Amino acid sequence: MKAIVFLVGALLLLALPQNGFCQGYLAFSSEDNICGPMLLKPISEDVILPENGSLEFEWGIGYIIKTDSYLFRLYKGYATTKDNLLVEKRVPNDEFKLSLSASQFEDGQVYTWVVVQVFNSGKKSDKSFASFRVHKK
Repeated sequence: MKAIVFLVGALLLLALPQNGFCQGYLAFSSEDNICGPMLLKPISEDVILPENGSLEFEWGIGYIIKTDSYLFRLYKGYATTKDNLLVEKRVPNDEFKLSLSASQFEDGQVYTWVVVQVFNSGKKSDKSFASFRVHKK
């Protein structure tokens, strides 16, 4: 019986997303350390972007409690510093995506995007982030 319980527990742990406990819809954290939203796209290293198109950023709910909004930031390069900040937008709590025009991106340049969940209490989640290189066609 103990072996079955252990086996079921091990299978449940393996079923969690590979990036750890803070990714996906299962968020195991204290109130002081709330996991950030799960980034859905773009999450690949390279993004092919048509010259006249747009790039859509999409994320999921990071932690299920009352959300006021999401804070979206786009940085040029890997460093998420004020000097590299290109776009900062507050997104309503019922929206999980944002589109930016291709004209805002340079061919061959690396960008890092960040999403933070802002709660009604004023607390913020950990930031979720991903970097990618733009290739225009």
